[in-house]
Amino acid sequence: MLSIILVMSLVFLAAVGCSSAGSEDTGTASGTNGDKDKPKKIKIDMMIASWKGGGWPDNNHPIIKYIDDKFNVDLQIQWVPNANFYEKLNVIAASGKLPDVMRIDSPSQYLKWVEEGVFQDLKPQLAQYPHLQSIAKPEEWALLNPKDQIFGIPIYATAQNTIYVRKDWLDKLGIPVPTPDTFTIDQFYDMAKAFTTQDPDGNGKNDTFGFSALGNASLLGMPELFAPFGLANGWKEENGKLIPMQVQ
Repeated sequence: MLSIILVMSLVFLAAVGCSSAGSEDTGTASGTNGDKDKPKKIKIDMMIASWKGGGWPDNNHPIIKYIDDKFNVDLQIQWVPNANFYEKLNVIAASGKLPDVMRIDSPSQYLKWVEEGVFQDLKPQLAQYPHLQSIAKPEEWALLNPKDQIFGIPIYATAQNTIYVRKDWLDKLGIPVPTPDTFTIDQFYDMAKAFTTQDPDGNGKNDTFGFSALGNASLLGMPELFAPFGLANGWKEENGKLIPMQVQ
């Protein structure tokens, strides 16, 4: 499911067009004149949320340098702690100085700005970039975008849900590490109970938890535990209808 939208302003759209054409023209026409024939680098400001540990330490990161050199741009990434991301984004929006590129996880916020005319329609230019156009199906491009217009580029969250376990706690309690072929919901329960009741950190205090999970009441926190009971993560199709996880 497409749940995240990357949106571009007019400035970024123009930057991509100029830098791509400029790089190609320079490569065929400059000969041995080197960098002096290259068009001036176009600065692109990007605002991205970061979690614990922050983003890349500076804008001299090898990936940024590669992008700068390949597309003749000056990419500047502003990392904002996720907890304050939308607060800062709204403050910047109120000042009228939105970044050229930003990631928006909130469909309502995205649609609000679409209605206000904040973003440039990308559809007339999309055909010039077939690789970009191929990242999603036409019906997926249409999600959250008005008919015959494209203001945001859909991106997929491809990471799989995974359960991590404290091996040092398993070793402390003499519990063997389960294998993928044998791991069951009963083993999960036994480990969680042992971690809660048997003092796995060895400090003599009743201060450990069996397991923890991210999420809230609407997401039910831990989809890894749903599958053993036949529950789909989010929605499932049954007899031609979509059924939410809460009522499956």
